[in-house]
Amino acid sequence: MPLLGDIPLAEVGAGEVEALHEMLAAAGISTALARRIHATLSSALADAERDGLIAQNPCAQGAPTTWGAVRTGGVVVAAGRPVPRNHRR
Repeated sequence: MPLLGDIPLAEVGAGEVEALHEMLAAAGISTALARRIHATLSSALADAERDGLIAQNPCAQGAPTTWGAVRTGGVVVAAGRPVPRNHRR
């Protein structure tokens, strides 16, 4: 996947997946597109896990928290930062 650059497959972990989510959110990618990108990555990593290329699919460790906007304590947050009211979708 181009967004993961030159990271070897065996080194793609939960941290790299989370960084990808943050990069997508920071780029203003829509939630729908971010979900499709995540689903594609998850599918590819599930195949790699099934084929014994990786021990565990890092996408299977839980739903992303950084794509789209989420409400945290009454504040809308994306990529770990408050979203100005005029930038909310």
